[in-house]
Amino acid sequence: MGRYKSILGIAAAVILILSVLAYTQLEIYQRTRPISPSQAVRANYFYALEKWLTKTGHPVRIDSHGSPFRIILAKERSVYIQASFFDWEDAAPILIPWVEEGGSLLISIEPSWYDEDEADFAQFLEAIGVQAEIWVPEDDETVILHDLAHYVITENNFDLHFSFSVIKDFDDTPLTLKDKQEIIRLVSIPLGKGSITVTGRPYFMYNDNLESEENARLSWQLTAANVQDEHPGVLFVRGRRAVKDLFGKLAERGNPLPPIVSVLVLVCIGFWMVIPGFGILRPENEQRTRPIRDRFSAETRFLKKYHALEGYLEVYLREIKYKCRDRELDPWDKYPLIYEIENSLGEKKNLKHNEIIRSLKILENIMEHL
Repeated sequence: MGRYKSILGIAAAVILILSVLAYTQLEIYQRTRPISPSQAVRANYFYALEKWLTKTGHPVRIDSHGSPFRIILAKERSVYIQASFFDWEDAAPILIPWVEEGGSLLISIEPSWYDEDEADFAQFLEAIGVQAEIWVPEDDETVILHDLAHYVITENNFDLHFSFSVIKDFDDTPLTLKDKQEIIRLVSIPLGKGSITVTGRPYFMYNDNLESEENARLSWQLTAANVQDEHPGVLFVRGRRAVKDLFGKLAERGNPLPPIVSVLVLVCIGFWMVIPGFGILRPENEQRTRPIRDRFSAETRFLKKYHALEGYLEVYLREIKYKCRDRELDPWDKYPLIYEIENSLGEKKNLKHNEIIRSLKILENIMEHL
């Protein structure tokens, strides 16, 4: 019993000493580890804005497709609309009275959709007194957007494919964001108690750009600032971004039915080739072959007899280079001995047997670690 007490005492003393050394000699520091965005963030440009609005008491509701009647029947009074996901037929007679009673619309246009000359949407813009045109800046042109309140934004926050113009006279002056060439990139038309804002793709509302204070202020002004106490929510009528994984790429290409049918056909053909036919299997005549060790030994003796063992070194070097290239590694930087072996192989046509055996062992160890 006394022996066990002494062992326990020694173990406790060792643990105590190690603990004291760890506490006095080691330092705990924080490490910053980058984490890639989740699939939900990559699929939604407005993820940060929607979470921010929800946490500030403005719950966000998302609709993948909209129409004028769905807007006027919604409980939200502040609505963001991605134009390509909305039915604009006869929208003006329905939405304009809704806006005049206190509704707020923020509409964004995508160049690939608007370039198709959407007649219904063009009629809606004309009804509210706005005209949109496709506009492409010069390659060397730097655009800075501003308004009367000295609001400054870089060119990455607005869609430069569109320019807007006001084609009607209003009692209240419309609010516009212009570049240094006085080209309007965003226009907000006041109608009664509400307003309709039209712009290109709203980069200033995207996840990466929302950390800017100017962008956050503008995003808040166009969404949450227009809500009423009895209607605090915000409605987003928008699509989803296709994530760059297998199913996201299939979704970008359109109809997923052809690849699904192709996969099923390949599976059926594979089973048909693997599963044997009905009946008794015919026995096959087994042919005895020499063991692989004997084959390699005979090959080695042959190469040694004709002083050609260097061929093994060339094969190993080639395979190591291929593996390092697939893993984006520099073989000479990671394994300096490869450079020495390759130089000796190039300088000497006939290496000594001991040098070849030594080099082969080095290359075998490197292959095992790759």
